[in-house]
Amino acid sequence: MGNIREKVVLVTGGASGIGFSICKKFLENKALVILTDVDSSKGKRAQQELGSNAVFMEQDVSEEKRWKELIKTIKKEYGDLKVLINNAGIAADGSRLEDCSLEMWKKIHSVNLDAVFLGTKYGIQSMKEKGGNIVNISSIMGIVGWPGAGPYNSSKAAVRMLTKVAALECADSGYDIRVNSVHPGFIDTPLVRDSFEETIRKGDSIFKTTEEAYEAVEQMQPLGNRLGKPEEIADAVYFLASDNSSFVTGTELVIDGGYTAK
Repeated sequence: MGNIREKVVLVTGGASGIGFSICKKFLENKALVILTDVDSSKGKRAQQELGSNAVFMEQDVSEEKRWKELIKTIKKEYGDLKVLINNAGIAADGSRLEDCSLEMWKKIHSVNLDAVFLGTKYGIQSMKEKGGNIVNISSIMGIVGWPGAGPYNSSKAAVRMLTKVAALECADSGYDIRVNSVHPGFIDTPLVRDSFEETIRKGDSIFKTTEEAYEAVEQMQPLGNRLGKPEEIADAVYFLASDNSSFVTGTELVIDGGYTAK
């Protein structure tokens, strides 16, 4: 199944949603998975549920010092890092650009973009001698716009281009490192639900309840009129991290039920 067995895999934001499903996918294929999250209690619960081959480490992905410590610890205690999944992310608060505070803009970018830069930077440094794979989780919101999601759109679009540059630089440097991005559409996760709830709470939605919003978004999806499943994203991430995609780098894999094809 793509030679993932016993490889060391790091998944940021691995305690819930897409990240948790990614951890499960790699564990099913006998990898050693290190999951990180800023919420230690949630991370520890996830580790217990995932089993003995999962290791939890607390991490604020926006802190460069913590990235350095984390990469060093992984090398010392578990061996060479072979797969890095930059998955951690946060949603915008629904503010339109004219109302968006600089504080909110910076907060979204620090987690969704700066952290991906830091992970990619230190991931490359760690992998450049023996090779590896980096998969950055972007979004279809890095491809199409959405009113009220300006900072999120911006951060995810930047991840898309950062990934391409990293892929080309690794190839140009002769490193056996592939770097790709995955762009989920509307996936049934706590992040999506929280985003809907926040927009409704602020009065910026035409919907009165989260359930109404879900039903409307489901009808917008060409394939099956449903939201995607976290497991469907995990399958794609696993493919890009495995040897089954050995000639794939710098690509953007869109998984959105046809939403961006319209």
